[in-house]
Amino acid sequence: MLELGGWIGGDGIRQKDALTMVRHLRELNFKPGDQYAYCNTAYMLLGEIIGRTGGKPFEVWMRENIFDPLGMRDTYVMDIQGELFPNCAESYGANGRASWVKIYDNSTAFGQGGIYTTLPDLAKWADNFRTGKVGGESGLRQMAQRGVLNNGDTLSYAFGIEHGRHGSLALLQHSGASAGYRAMLTYVPEHGMAILMKANFAGFQAETFVQKALQILFPEEQKRMASISPVQETSKPAEPQLSAEQLAAYAGTYFCPELEAYYRIRLENGQLTLNQRRLGDFTLKPSETDRFETSAGFKLQFERDKKSRLTGFRISNSRVLRLWVEKQKE
Repeated sequence: MLELGGWIGGDGIRQKDALTMVRHLRELNFKPGDQYAYCNTAYMLLGEIIGRTGGKPFEVWMRENIFDPLGMRDTYVMDIQGELFPNCAESYGANGRASWVKIYDNSTAFGQGGIYTTLPDLAKWADNFRTGKVGGESGLRQMAQRGVLNNGDTLSYAFGIEHGRHGSLALLQHSGASAGYRAMLTYVPEHGMAILMKANFAGFQAETFVQKALQILFPEEQKRMASISPVQETSKPAEPQLSAEQLAAYAGTYFCPELEAYYRIRLENGQLTLNQRRLGDFTLKPSETDRFETSAGFKLQFERDKKSRLTGFRISNSRVLRLWVEKQKE
């Protein structure tokens, strides 16, 4: 949501910014239970609820109820912007010129992430899936309970845990990414074993390395997977051809009331461009009638009134679906 509103990576997100955004929401992505989409906001709200109902800050509650009982002495929650932790590694990214740049973790939103830990502490966290020291058997069973949609379909996602498979082996796993940090935890219940990956480089593909580790550890399962026929990709429909007059109808100024953000669409040299002041320009490519896509992954679906006049568009990215943006009168 904040990305669509013009926030960029270096801005960071404070807990109060996330809460303010939620208070200004007017619509949901979809009716609860109709679809599934991973949502950081829900876990942020859960962290806030724990802090308010528990009568103490979220980090204190986590330390008393989870970290200390598991012996995780080097684990912290970043709830203050710029907070320093002992022996903390910087996070980095590549700047495209064969050199490195620091990526600052400015976020203080918690619940969905913001936990700094070490590999030894993370191993203690992972071992709890085997011992149930915190939460007990019933707690672990609830964590692994997969969601069920309104139509009866069962999801692979549970309570902060993704159910996966490597051949016949069941996996409980989750990845994480913040600033230039990358992490992956995969637990194999049948063998009581966990694979942990952590890195401080934004280009590190933690999931790929976990997959390679599984291939080495369980070669027979890898052979079984290799025998499965790949899914055939379906062909995309041809792009609609629009005249200059048709393209010109989309040009104008648009405003998103939920984000208090303006968008401008202009037609230049037969090409539509979407502009948001902070995000910059994006070329709009038609995909279907009144639908456009950008190289940044944004998708726009324009809406019309009964007289076929454009009233605005709904914009989507990887986690926001059909956010309303209204066309302004010129």
